Amino acid sequence: MADYLKIARAALATAPTAECAELERALLLLNRTSTRIMGDTIGVWSDLDSFELRRALRIVGMDQLPIRYLDGAHVPSEFKLRRVCGEPVPLGVLAAMEANAASPFTVRDRLLKEVGWKR
Repeated sequence: MADYLKIARAALATAPTAECAELERALLLLNRTSTRIMGDTIGVWSDLDSFELRRALRIVGMDQLPIRYLDGAHVPSEFKLRRVCGEPVPLGVLAAMEANAASPFTVRDRLLKEVGWKR
C-alpha cells in the first residue's frame, strides 16, 4: 500500500476536489483487491481482474503499465502472498485470460460459467 500512498499524495496535491473522491475510490479498490506495483508492472489476481479495476488503474495513471496475473508464472514469489478472499482461477482459464489481453475478465467469466464455477 505504501506505493499507492505515494501516488495518492502526489495526485491529490494537484487534483480538483471532485477528482479527489474518484481518486480515493480508485485507490481503495486497488488496495482491496491486493493489486501490486511490481516495478514497471502491475500485479493483479486473476479472479479479481475487472472493468472496475482497469478503470481504477486508469484513474491513478497506471493503465499504460503491463499487467501480470499474480497467480501466473513468471511472477516472483514475494508478490504472491494473497490477502484477499476467494481463489485464483484454474490454470487453463488463466492461460486463456493471458492469451486475450483485450478482454481477459470476459474470457474468464465465460469459461468459468461453462464449467459451473461458483465465485
